[in-house]
Formats: sequence, C-alpha cells, structure tokens
Amino acid sequence: MMKSRAGPPLLELLAATDALKLQVQEAQTTVEALTRENQALTKRLGAFSAGNSAHDDTFVTTNAAAAICDHCGTEVPKANYQMHYARCVRMNKRCEICGQVLPTSDLPKHVADLQSDTATLLRAAEKGDIETLDRLLAHGMDVKVQAEDPARSAALHACAKGESLCTVHFLLSRGADVNQRNAFGETALHVAVASKARSAAMVSYLLNRGADPLVTNSLGDSPYALAMRHGDYTVTLLFTKSQTLPSGRGCARPRSASSLRPKPPS
Repeated sequence: MMKSRAGPPLLELLAATDALKLQVQEAQTTVEALTRENQALTKRLGAFSAGNSAHDDTFVTTNAAAAICDHCGTEVPKANYQMHYARCVRMNKRCEICGQVLPTSDLPKHVADLQSDTATLLRAAEKGDIETLDRLLAHGMDVKVQAEDPARSAALHACAKGESLCTVHFLLSRGADVNQRNAFGETALHVAVASKARSAAMVSYLLNRGADPLVTNSLGDSPYALAMRHGDYTVTLLFTKSQTLPSGRGCARPRSASSLRPKPPS
C-alpha cells in the first residue's frame, strides 16, 4: 500500500493560502485607511470652512427674531447682531486647524493642550478612532510621543493591542516608528503577539511594514519567542516565513510563568 505524502505539502499549501488571504486583507486595509483618513480630513476642513461662509447652510435657525453669527455660529437676536458680530470678530479667533472659535487669548492653550494630550492619543489609537488621531496630529502632536505612565507607550503600542490595521497604516503614514520601544523595551510587535486579540493579520501587517521579529525586550524575549511560548501555530508560522531566524537570537526557551512582564529600567 502506498503511503500518503500529502502531509508537509498540504501544510505548505495551507500556509500559502493563509498568506494570500492576509495579503488581500492588507490591501483592503490600505484602502479603508485612506478612506477613513480622507473622511477625517474632510470633516476637519469642513468645520473650518463652515465658519468662514457667510451663508453656509450649516448655520440655520428657526427663530425669525434671531440670526446666526457668521464668525462663531452662535444664534443671537437680530437687533443685537451688528454689535455681537463686531465684538466677536475683535475678541475671538478661529483655530486655523479645526475651525473652533475661541477667545483670542485661549487659542495658544487650545493648541498646547491638544499637543500634550497623550491619554486621548492612546485611547484613540486603541479604539481605532482615526478622526481623533487626525485632529491631535494636525494640531502638532508628535506621533511618536510616549505617555506619562510607567509603560511609556506610544500610539502604535496602543493600536497593536487590537485589530484595527487601518489605524496602524494611518500612524505609520504619519511617521510612527514600527520598531519604537516603550519603557519595557517592547515594540508594537511584542504587544501584538502578547495581546488578548493576538491577531495574525496585525502581526503579518507589522512584519510587512518592517517590524523586527528578533528585537528583544528588557527580559530578552523577542516577538518570535513570545509567539512560540503562546503556542499559536498561525502566528509563529508568520515569523518563520518572514525571514530566516538564526538560532540563539531572541529564541530562548519559553519560561513557564504566565506573566513575566519586564520592569522598566531604574
């Protein structure tokens, strides 16, 4: 009786099929990311242009005795309109980025607050909120800025916890470093492999965008070693297909402890 030789070739075929599926998914991700980024930009520019249009339909009132200020969009009595408008133009200024009207003296603080709001940045990155990310970065926030917490995570670390590939694409297109480390020496690829989602699509996308599978964290673990420890065949296979993995580098024998998170350097 002839022995079946379909074992290894079948596994290779399945792996190739999975790889093709991931490539298609990555292409779809790029399209989705560009679409969402365009929507965020359109909304931001629309908010600014609406305030500069004297007869824009955005400012509508059903009160016959009232009018809408062309500068700030506030509803005011028609009898007081000229006085309000003159004072409004003199005292208030429109943010050139988002279109929000603020007292002139508050405008620098408005920009500074958005540039330093790392908590909102990380929440938006984790949730895949490209509109909020676009607004923060447009006001001058550094996409590589790290949060003021023990982990010192950047937006890409927060994003890698989930499955929003288009948000990763957005951050990388804005200058994020795919191999940026947090206080524990972890890159976004470390986070993706160790997260609850452990998305094969996320791991594949980061690898294809240049993430190093062999860079080690503070404990000496590489993303590849973490993938082996978790025993996820699909994710581990992505690493082995990405490049030749030399033995002894970042491939230490997995430890038994379930949570060995590295400590930040003192």
